[in-house]
Amino acid sequence: MTTSDTPAQKVAEPTPSQAQTPPRPAETLNPIETTAVPKATELTYPDINTLKGEASGRVTTLLGAPDFRRTDKPAELWQYRHDKCSIDLFLYPGDGGDLSVDFLDVRTYGGQNLSLQACFVAILRAKSNAGGRG
Repeated sequence: MTTSDTPAQKVAEPTPSQAQTPPRPAETLNPIETTAVPKATELTYPDINTLKGEASGRVTTLLGAPDFRRTDKPAELWQYRHDKCSIDLFLYPGDGGDLSVDFLDVRTYGGQNLSLQACFVAILRAKSNAGGRG
């Protein structure tokens, strides 16, 4: 007997009580807790007093080329300017002959009342926003 000779069996359709319904969760699902996205880290700036004793190369790495430079042997005056203030760095040759910061001061413009540190940070921010150092 071939399969085509076999009489077809009739399969009964399931009754409504036999029909499967999707399972329901036993308890209500809670929303997924998400971790808050961390805020962008705020930039930190070095204390301006760390410039004292620093070699000229380190100063230019941090601040770029000075906006004004004057040589009065044996010293050099480097000035970094902002629209509110300027920082004057006085560099003298060290034992090895390389220049390093011996003294620094700030000048404010237009009646601004900025500390040395606030002026330093303003200059660093301006240089950073300008797309680089120098």
